[in-house]
Amino acid sequence: MEIRDVEEPSPGADDALVRVEAAGVCGTDLHIEDGVWPVNPPVIAGHEFGGTIIQLGNNVKGWHIGDRVVSMPGFCGSCEHCLSGDYNLCDRRKPFGQAVDGVFAKLAAIPSRLLLKLPDNLTFEEGALIEPFANVVHAMLGVSHVKPGDTVVVVGPGPIGLLAAQVSKACGARTLVAGLSKDSARLNLAKKLGATTIDVERQDPVQEIMSLTSGKGADLALEACGTPPGVTLAVNAVRKRGQVTLMGVHSREVQLDPNQIMRRETILKGSFANTRWDWDRALRIASHGVVDLKPFISGTFKLDEWQKAFDLSREGRAIKALIVP
Repeated sequence: MEIRDVEEPSPGADDALVRVEAAGVCGTDLHIEDGVWPVNPPVIAGHEFGGTIIQLGNNVKGWHIGDRVVSMPGFCGSCEHCLSGDYNLCDRRKPFGQAVDGVFAKLAAIPSRLLLKLPDNLTFEEGALIEPFANVVHAMLGVSHVKPGDTVVVVGPGPIGLLAAQVSKACGARTLVAGLSKDSARLNLAKKLGATTIDVERQDPVQEIMSLTSGKGADLALEACGTPPGVTLAVNAVRKRGQVTLMGVHSREVQLDPNQIMRRETILKGSFANTRWDWDRALRIASHGVVDLKPFISGTFKLDEWQKAFDLSREGRAIKALIVP
């Protein structure tokens, strides 16, 4: 990855040219830097952002110059999954920053059908967190259906895990967040957000979870760390007929005991990306103050400081680093 001077993008007839005001560094971006995530180089990275429309294509309706916006990732809109509303499962999905140019740049040309209005009471920096928050809304409310009185275990106190903990609390669930000793700052934030924290290197996490649930286990475990031990913990943490929802991006194979899953009738589900419903709900939840996005913003960095932003994110010293072109 490197800084390059490129031509300014020109919006197509159905596009809006957006000035990027703030863009978030995602775990996917780190995987791209590592060369373990599929991309179509040369491509501008970045897909989480808030921005301002500065130019409109000739066919664009319903948008105006100066509108504050965020954007869903690219999808075709015409395959069977898109037509059923499952945009995250699009057969011809072309996400920003991977298949097509993304938002780690001053300007980005975005298909207008992907845009959503950023509420006036949310900053551009908060807007840059709406995409990961929509992923969490999809996992917690679309795939997992958290209910009041549930016990929810979140494995991994990264940005996704901490956002999930807030959603869990907002749904009326008792929330436990598990992490490593090096995650102490993030675990402290989870505690401030109302969760019970578990340091898996200092406590037996399964024993602790069983102790807190009268030996039954949690109703839901959300795996948001992308490691084999995290998946194992999630499976061991839930009650009989409990659910495990996998969100973490994995670069290594995970071995599970299918007999344990079979005998306990464990529900094992994956949660990938988000849909339009998730974006609408995420924007409303944030705008209404049900979930506070500000505590997750660790700092802003200029484009030529991208490596510092990446390194802080990789080392866990930043929850969400933002690049401000």
